[in-house]
Amino acid sequence: MQLENSFTVPVAIDTVYDAMNDPEKITPCFPGATLTSADGDDFTGTVKVKLGPISMTYKGKGTFVERDKSAHKIVVDAQGRDSRGNGTASAKATLTMSSEGPESTKVTVLTEMQVTGKPAQFGRGVMSDVGDKILGQFASCLADEFADAPAPEAAPASASSNGAAAPVSSGAEAVSGAATPVSHPASPAPVAAGSGAPEAAPMASTVAEARTQDDAAAKPGSNPSSGAGPRPVQSTPKPKRQQAEAIDLLDASSDALAKRLLPVAGGVGVLAIILLIIRFARR
Repeated sequence: MQLENSFTVPVAIDTVYDAMNDPEKITPCFPGATLTSADGDDFTGTVKVKLGPISMTYKGKGTFVERDKSAHKIVVDAQGRDSRGNGTASAKATLTMSSEGPESTKVTVLTEMQVTGKPAQFGRGVMSDVGDKILGQFASCLADEFADAPAPEAAPASASSNGAAAPVSSGAEAVSGAATPVSHPASPAPVAAGSGAPEAAPMASTVAEARTQDDAAAKPGSNPSSGAGPRPVQSTPKPKRQQAEAIDLLDASSDALAKRLLPVAGGVGVLAIILLIIRFARR
């Protein structure tokens, strides 16, 4: 059977295209799916499916057979088999992305699917409605992922600005340190007083001690500016995803089945009324 579904994500088209090429990013958003490995164009995983009281786990593999960034098109071929032998599934999905604005992208999914076993009891119409519901959940999860993603340029910008400030302050210290000897040697007044060289030595030591104290006092003041540096960006860790829950096909298809059964129920009701009228007419 061939199914066509679509969904819209409030994100730029190039960002969506890159995400669709990353199985590790999109698999957690797909109901019931778990990624087990990814290597280049190939990946493997499992999909859990519930059909009322029956639970099935499809183990399969997929391959990116086409990636066209200029056309924003991706083609994926996937096959899976129920671990208990209750059925198989194979699909070739073609994803085409189109921009609907600077921050809006529509993704159209054209799927050629073959299903055997118990899930095959659903017709094309029901499967299409189920696909719409599942893709709706997928799109909502994907939008949340993009919304929660931190801005990549914020931390490097602050780090570079802080890093640039540090050399300036240290350079200022070097300039002030170089300027200090120029001012101190300009005061040889104690020697001119005639007290001789012995008094000059204590004076020089006193000046040296004062200079050392000034330098020691200046360094703590400059250290915070240089030591402040690029502080690590503290972000609240996102909770780990729980294990993927199985797709409940009966729950997902309940609305679709109700829509299809409603006309049937109405027809049965009308037929029952006609039969009652005929009975009363015969009496």
